[in-house]
Amino acid sequence: MLSAAEKGRVGETYFLTHPDPVDAHDLPQLFGRAVGRKVRALRVPGAALKAAAGVSESWGRMTGRMPVFNRDKVAELTAAGWVCGWEKARKEISFTAVLGIAEGLERTARWYREKSWL
Repeated sequence: MLSAAEKGRVGETYFLTHPDPVDAHDLPQLFGRAVGRKVRALRVPGAALKAAAGVSESWGRMTGRMPVFNRDKVAELTAAGWVCGWEKARKEISFTAVLGIAEGLERTARWYREKSWL
């Protein structure tokens, strides 16, 4: 962030990401490995997700609380993919990710355990 503040251009967005791509289908296994749990993927039909989001939003309106799960989250979950280019961050603010996602998740899980959050 300091590098972005010092070298970056105002109004620009820099994706601070590792150059190795991660497939969304691999994420559950990576999370499971990081926390030492076996993970089973569960496919939920898009229509069921949309219905659940509708219920969540209705409940949010009734209670006056912002729902955590909504139609925007469904759009994120069902997107064909998300791509964040790292090249601009490297070129303009000299950012280079040194940690891959697997090691980053493992370190995060370890920290959560140390803080008794996991």
